[in-house]
Amino acid sequence: MKGKYKIVIKNNRLHYELEIKRNITIIKGDSATGKTTLIDMVRQFSNFGNSSGIEIISDVSCRVVEGVDWKILVQNIARSIIFIDEENAFIRTKEFAEQVKQSDNYFVLVTRENLYNLPYSVEEIYGLYSSGKYQNTKKVYQHFYRIYTDSLLKTKVRPDKIITEDTNSGYDFFKAVASDAQIFSWERYFTRLLIEKSSGTYFKYQKSTLNPVYLHEKNRNLLLNSMEGMDIGRRNQCL
Repeated sequence: MKGKYKIVIKNNRLHYELEIKRNITIIKGDSATGKTTLIDMVRQFSNFGNSSGIEIISDVSCRVVEGVDWKILVQNIARSIIFIDEENAFIRTKEFAEQVKQSDNYFVLVTRENLYNLPYSVEEIYGLYSSGKYQNTKKVYQHFYRIYTDSLLKTKVRPDKIITEDTNSGYDFFKAVASDAQIFSWERYFTRLLIEKSSGTYFKYQKSTLNPVYLHEKNRNLLLNSMEGMDIGRRNQCL
């Protein structure tokens, strides 16, 4: 699946509105914020349909996956949004991460823990908030909010240490412009792309030896300024 999906899940007391943008969405938050209730409502609708008293408005099917048969369920569900609660320990396994990678479904994972095996975006970590309390006939409207806002994501980080995967040109560059820091290197894909794009030019790049042109003040500053969120200067040291 691709694209965004707006989902409304509601009954006569609760009203959830969610916009799912990527294949992995994380919902965090403390107890009693409505996370488990959200899963319960999706489960009840899947099991009992309209007789559950729950209505789900969505362009794709919404399902709950849980229990020991989770792998079979995931493999037999297609083009759906799958909700999983944190009580299912399998979401923290490499096996689950591999299934997510191979699946054409979107996954909404309710958990307070970090899931280190899954490649989810910090921009797709949400909490739930209520815009009203249920009292008499008044509904509670539950909405998403991003935990890591744009302003927080744009805050520059000064690393204490820099780690480079590359022991040649990549290391030489950061050693020349940094001091006492630790950064994880770019993916091999971008290294290969840089080599291809710079081939036959003044900026020719090779891993074995750093082209001195990258250390010219203008070029060096252009590279450093393109690294959003990082503040690297001569006060740092590359190890």
